[in-house]
Amino acid sequence: MLEAPEQSDSEKGDLMDDKQLSRREFLKLAGIAGAALGVAGGLGGFVAACGGEATTTTAGVTTSAGATETTAAGSTTSVSAAAGPVKIGMILDYSFPLHVAWQHQMEALIPNLNEKGGLSIGGAQYQVDLRMYDGKRDSETSRSAVQRLLSEDKVDFILGDESTDYWQPVTEGAGKVVCSVSPSPEILKAPNMWTFQAGYLNLQPAAAWGYFSEQNPNVKRIASAHPDNLMGNAEAGKVAGLAAVWGQEVAKEILYPQGTTDFSAIATALVNTNADVFTTCAGGTVSDAQLYKALHQAGWKGQLCAYIAWSIESAGAIVDPANFEGIISPIQATELPAGPSPVAKELIDVYTAKFGKWDYPATLHVNSWYLLKAALEKAGTLDAQKVADAIHAGLEFETAYGKAKMVPRPDLGNNLVCDALWAITVGKVQNGQYTVLKEMTFDEAYAYNKKVLNWA
Repeated sequence: MLEAPEQSDSEKGDLMDDKQLSRREFLKLAGIAGAALGVAGGLGGFVAACGGEATTTTAGVTTSAGATETTAAGSTTSVSAAAGPVKIGMILDYSFPLHVAWQHQMEALIPNLNEKGGLSIGGAQYQVDLRMYDGKRDSETSRSAVQRLLSEDKVDFILGDESTDYWQPVTEGAGKVVCSVSPSPEILKAPNMWTFQAGYLNLQPAAAWGYFSEQNPNVKRIASAHPDNLMGNAEAGKVAGLAAVWGQEVAKEILYPQGTTDFSAIATALVNTNADVFTTCAGGTVSDAQLYKALHQAGWKGQLCAYIAWSIESAGAIVDPANFEGIISPIQATELPAGPSPVAKELIDVYTAKFGKWDYPATLHVNSWYLLKAALEKAGTLDAQKVADAIHAGLEFETAYGKAKMVPRPDLGNNLVCDALWAITVGKVQNGQYTVLKEMTFDEAYAYNKKVLNWA
C-alpha cells in the first residue's frame, strides 16, 4: 500500500493551487473556453500524493516520483494473462490535489480490475500494467517522463494531464493514443490525430449555463469572483463569453488574491451590485465554499448557479449547506438523488475498500481512464489505429462523473472527433439535498455548445 506523507496546513488550504504553472502556461491557456479547473475537488485532495524518491508498486500500479527514476527489474506486480498485459502510462503531478484524487482512484480501480480477471478486449482478458510518472506539470520533466514511457516501458497507451501539449508532438509522432484531461486547446487542433480530451471542462459549461439562462430569462446581470491565477482568469473570460451569448451583463467580476481566506469585503461588494445571479469556480472546494458562506452572510438575495458540478458532500464538510442553498448546477453521478450510477457506485466501493472511506474526491482526471477503457472494449484490439477509429466514430462512454459522447471541435479547426460532450443532470440544492431539474440529452447539450461556439 502506498502511504502519503502528512501535508502542512498551507498545502491543505486551496485545492486549486497553480503555483507550479509558468507564465508561458498562463499566456497560452488563460483565455480559452473551458480552460479553468474550477471543480469541486474532493476531500481526498487534502492528502498529499506519494512523493518519495523510490519507485513503489501496488498490484499492477507502478508509481515513480521523478521522470529520471529507473524502475527496478521485477518491481511491477501484475498477474499474467494469456493475452499478456496492456501497458498504460500515466502522467500526473504528485503535488496537485486534483491529481492526487486521480492517483488514488486509479490505485483502487486498476488492482480491483486485475483481481477480477482484467480488461476484456476482443474476447481476451488483459491484465492492466499501469505506470505512473510525476511530470510536475513542467515541460522538461513531463516530456522526459513520456519519452521514458515510450522507450523504456514501451507502453501501449498514455493517460495525460495539463502538461499534454508539452509532449504531444512526441506521442503524435509515435502514433500513440493519448486520452487526456487538459484545458489546452493545442491538444485538439489539427493535424493532431491521436490525442483526445476526456474531461468535462470544455463543453459542459455552455450546456449548464444555457439551460439556466433559458429557464431564467429575467437574469440579466451577473456577479462573479475567481482567484487571480491561471484557472481563475480563464473562468472569468468564460463567464464574460457566456454572458455575451445569452444577452447578459457581467455587473462585477472580482479577481481575488490566491490564498484569500477572508471573503467578507468581496462578498459585500458583490451584494452591492444587486446582480441577478452569482457564479464562481476555480478556487477549489475550500475557497469556493468559503466564498458562498461570506456571500450568504452578507445578505445575498439573488440566484446561485455553477456550470461545473457542485458537491454538497464535499462542500458541506467545510461550510453548512445553508450557505449554498438554492444553487443550480450539474450533479456528478456519485451524488445523484436516486443514488450513484452503477459506474459511480463501483468507484465508490473500490475506493472505499482501498482507502477506508469515500472522501468525495473530484472525478475529473479519472475520465481519461474511462474513455480509454471504453475505446479498447469497443475496438476489441490493442491496435492503436483501431482504438483511435473507435473514438473518432463518436464513441459514447460512461464515467463516475456521468455520460459522455465524443464530438469534433470545428471552432478549433478540427473536424475529427476529439472532445467530450456531456449529457448532464442539472439539479438544485433544496434543504441541503439536490432536486433534479433536467436530464439533458446529448442532442440538447450539443445544441447549447453549437450556439456558444458557433459550430456550423
